[in-house]
Amino acid sequence: MWQILMVTEAMDHFKDAVAPARAEGRCGVRWAGGFQAALDALGQRRPDLVVIDAEVGGRQGLALCRELMQTDAFVNLALVSDLDDDAFHEASEGLGLVGRLPRHPTPADVDGLLKRLAAIYPPL
Repeated sequence: MWQILMVTEAMDHFKDAVAPARAEGRCGVRWAGGFQAALDALGQRRPDLVVIDAEVGGRQGLALCRELMQTDAFVNLALVSDLDDDAFHEASEGLGLVGRLPRHPTPADVDGLLKRLAAIYPPL
């Protein structure tokens, strides 16, 4: 089972989307309401995937991804973004993000992200 850290101030946008994967035992989810809380959570136990919202604490999620990579280069990251594929690729180039979720994801979006994670990082 993967452990996912969701970094967001809008937990309600994601609860229903992750619920089926959690119920099936495919992932556990921890929540961090801000970037410092995410850093604290990383210090306790590195999750298998960190998903950073498009904006957290008035800062762009992409900038937070870059900062987090400087703190822990081995963490798997995904970003919440409504950019199309080409624009997302251009904006996130060089970060090695696992993928992205839309701002209001569905269980199918979460399933797709978990499948991408499985392709590079099989669960134990």
